[in-house]
Amino acid sequence: MLTAVLIAQTDSTSTGSALGTFLPLVLLAGVFYLAFILPNRRRLKAMKELRSALQIGDQVRTAGGMFGSVVGINDDRVQIDVGGGTTITFAVGAIAERLSADEPGDS
Repeated sequence: MLTAVLIAQTDSTSTGSALGTFLPLVLLAGVFYLAFILPNRRRLKAMKELRSALQIGDQVRTAGGMFGSVVGINDDRVQIDVGGGTTITFAVGAIAERLSADEPGDS
């Protein structure tokens, strides 16, 4: 008898609203955008501005951790003096940050 009652209860169909069905998905997409996509866009914009504002004489750190001073800039390459008269050419995208004059790592 109990089994018949349980089966009868599961046979009833529920017609929930479309809003109730899709609202959690929309909210999840919004949280995903705010948590991951928006900060990444801001970071990429800041890196693009940094790389376009590079000037000869700037102290920089590369993505590989090398410190040096910019001695030449081409369209997509940057020459960096890393000390002792050694100049290395990097892709502009390899520049991770521009350092202020009083930070350690200056050559």
